[in-house]
Amino acid sequence: MNGFEIERKWLIKNTLYFNLPVLSTKLSFRGYINENPETRITQTLKKPRGKSPEEDFQLTIKSKGNLVRQEVNIGIPMSKFMELSTMMRGEFAIKRTTEYKLSDNIIIVDSTVESPSGPSFRYAEVEFEDEASAVNFNLEEELKNITGMPEIQ
Repeated sequence: MNGFEIERKWLIKNTLYFNLPVLSTKLSFRGYINENPETRITQTLKKPRGKSPEEDFQLTIKSKGNLVRQEVNIGIPMSKFMELSTMMRGEFAIKRTTEYKLSDNIIIVDSTVESPSGPSFRYAEVEFEDEASAVNFNLEEELKNITGMPEIQ
């Protein structure tokens, strides 16, 4: 995505399990080059459901912000990825993600990040088309609705 990123994130402190259709799983190696603006390189191994694995290398630059940030993603060849990796601050963080379909237009991404310089953590994120949708979205309510469905119990 190039343009603006509109997303919300939730820290997951327990063993919450999303009983939802899986769209894909990813394993990413993420290295940070700069803090302001956030500049990082990412190698991603993606496994879409029912498809062959894909490998991707990206340079990402994000502006400051919380709910809404400007974001530019540029696909780069592996040789440039390796060259840029020499400019990283620290080591690669490992990010494992699973994308779930929450509804027709909402995908929830469950991520676990393992950082060599800090504790591991798990979070969920949802990207939105507009700021109003992001502000009005209630993940807790959505999960409650899903949990109450007879076919999931």
